[in-house]
Amino acid sequence: MIHLGMSGRMSVFAPGRGAGHGKHDHVVMETDAPARIVFTDHRRFGLMTLIDTAKIDTDKLFNGLGVEPLSDAFDAAYLAAPSRGRKTPIKSALLDQRVISGIGNIYACEALFRAGISPKRLAAKVQKRPLRLSSRPSRPS
Repeated sequence: MIHLGMSGRMSVFAPGRGAGHGKHDHVVMETDAPARIVFTDHRRFGLMTLIDTAKIDTDKLFNGLGVEPLSDAFDAAYLAAPSRGRKTPIKSALLDQRVISGIGNIYACEALFRAGISPKRLAAKVQKRPLRLSSRPSRPS
């Protein structure tokens, strides 16, 4: 399992490129391709570990995470349920990894902007409304 954190990256280099010896290169893998794969993380927020795929749902890293936003389980009804009655801003609700996994600051801001919803609006006050098919987002309300 690889999590890039906020600043991590994976790079693939051809043989002889000299990559993989930098101060922030934490894992270097040589492949039969031949290629070198380098995990670099300047801020050390990233993670690399081995997890038995049969036990991934019960692993401490994944236990309690919400649904993936691109999965079939994620829809307006799913999102409305945990928002009901919450006295927290909608942006904070979107960032709660127990509700939706993988939504970070940038995705939350972009989604709210495109939906025309102020990030400060209380989650309980966000109501369903008809879909607008427009290429220009409206001003946040």
